[in-house]
Amino acid sequence: MIPRLSLLKCSVPTLSRALSYPQVPLTSPLPDLKIPLRTDNASQSWNIEDSKFPPTTVTCLENGLRVASQEAFGQSGIVGVLVDAGSRYEVTYTSGLSHILQRMAFNGTAKYPTRDSVLATLDPIGGMPNCQRARDVLIYMVSSLSHGLPQAMDVLAEAVWRPALAQEQLDAEKTGVGFELDEIYNGPNSEALLEEMIHQASYPLNTLGLPNICPKENIDNINRGELLTYLSSHFDPSRMVLAGVNVDHGQFLELAKQYFVEADTSWKGVAKRQIDGSISQYSAADVKIKREGPPVVGPNPFPELIHVAIAMESCSYLDPDFFPYAVLNMYMGGGGSFSAGGPGKGMYTHLYQGVLTQHHWVYWAMAQNHAYKDSGIFCLLGSAHPSRARDLTQVLCQQFHHMTGVPNDVALSRAKEQLKSAMMMNLESKAVVFEDIGRQLLGQDFKMSPEELCEKIDTVTSSDVQRVGQRLMESSPAFAALGDLSEVPSRTDLETALFKNKGVLRSKKKLFTFGQS
Repeated sequence: MIPRLSLLKCSVPTLSRALSYPQVPLTSPLPDLKIPLRTDNASQSWNIEDSKFPPTTVTCLENGLRVASQEAFGQSGIVGVLVDAGSRYEVTYTSGLSHILQRMAFNGTAKYPTRDSVLATLDPIGGMPNCQRARDVLIYMVSSLSHGLPQAMDVLAEAVWRPALAQEQLDAEKTGVGFELDEIYNGPNSEALLEEMIHQASYPLNTLGLPNICPKENIDNINRGELLTYLSSHFDPSRMVLAGVNVDHGQFLELAKQYFVEADTSWKGVAKRQIDGSISQYSAADVKIKREGPPVVGPNPFPELIHVAIAMESCSYLDPDFFPYAVLNMYMGGGGSFSAGGPGKGMYTHLYQGVLTQHHWVYWAMAQNHAYKDSGIFCLLGSAHPSRARDLTQVLCQQFHHMTGVPNDVALSRAKEQLKSAMMMNLESKAVVFEDIGRQLLGQDFKMSPEELCEKIDTVTSSDVQRVGQRLMESSPAFAALGDLSEVPSRTDLETALFKNKGVLRSKKKLFTFGQS
């Protein structure tokens, strides 16, 4: 069918009309632009002209629960609970409880016995439940249209306080964990496993080093009774933050009192255990897992790689040096030898210029800074062919030494701007804003605004970055390796390279026997 010419003319603006639009620089606001309203029923206490970001309102209830909300634009919102729990508190439990709890979240409650009933309740308000875990937090959240806040809060409270934990569901999730472990240990993406290994090497058998991924041998040992004991001990309002984004704080507070004060729980009458209040003990060790050959074999197999990670103790997110470490992390950067994002992606970071462009055999190199309430680690990770394991380890050691020197001023300025840009871009997501509010209140009991965070980043100097780089070298290295371990250097060689030879590994001695052909 050929479209009528008149319709085509109406659908495309004329060139003269496009040229008549005022030419406004990107640094100036558009003329006569109306300020968008968040929702029809939203309180208009915040004016976009007053501040770049809306304030976060926090109210502490009599049971210790902190209720926090922040306004935003759009017709949808997010509510959720962050719990001071996670794998770091599992020292007296079977490791892997948090992993199982995360998978069972929203799968059934006292009021909504199946996941289908949970989803059916949320469907009319466009709702979607989600649960995430980390070593130091469990996060339950529900996103929905703003007018569906009461229903979202009802489902959220059911998931937090009254999970069914039915044996049939538990057995199904145990099976699911088994499949998940097969993918983690045998799949082509090894970053999650390498991160798990370097934490276990940094904090062996304590707090942050306890398994965040359920060990395969523990799956059958986890039972409903232990799950309820864990919930009874850790799921207390004083260890929680209830956060909402794009919600009216007054309504949110009333619903919080209705659903989160004197609530009935699935663990009523279950005895509590003393919560592990241990401080993380950084104690560098080695964790190595032998895995030979490509994990997937086919017409286009993945390359055979050795994955290496070296970590040094950095600092907690409460330490003033947290911001210099964040800048240093962005300064080092990294990435893969091939970027699907196109040319120029990450090309100005030091690991890209100093490693990936200088050593063609390096498949991937990355810097990571993991910060927690009482400790932290700064890691350099890399991948290469197993025959290059020693070379890869040496390159990473040399990068630790590079961080003790004076950073390039242009690269440092770029890193600071990239860090602020990445933070601001992430904060455009309601889910990120929600987690940022909850984590800050849970960790430090107050909320820093994006403007304050940017100011902290701007105050970081070249000497600060050099100082924290030198501070890293005051600790022993934690070491993790995954793959064919035949060419992986020993701990003695690693420490000698880091502390005596400026990152250079001593030559591997080869013994020859006279008379051999």
